Amino acid sequence: MKRLALTVLLGCAAVVAFILASPPQTVEADGVEWITDYKAGLEQARVENKPIFLEFRCVP
Repeated sequence: MKRLALTVLLGCAAVVAFILASPPQTVEADGVEWITDYKAGLEQARVENKPIFLEFRCVP
């Protein structure tokens, strides 16, 4: 029983750590709001009938 409780606790801790480590969906820089989530950005572009700008880079 203790092993099951420990496994569940570690699983919950891993989920929380993953959520906290996820990058934000938007980033404000120099007065420009950059959307970092591809699907959210694509949907917003469709709604506003605007083109999208993709930048591929490694974020540490």
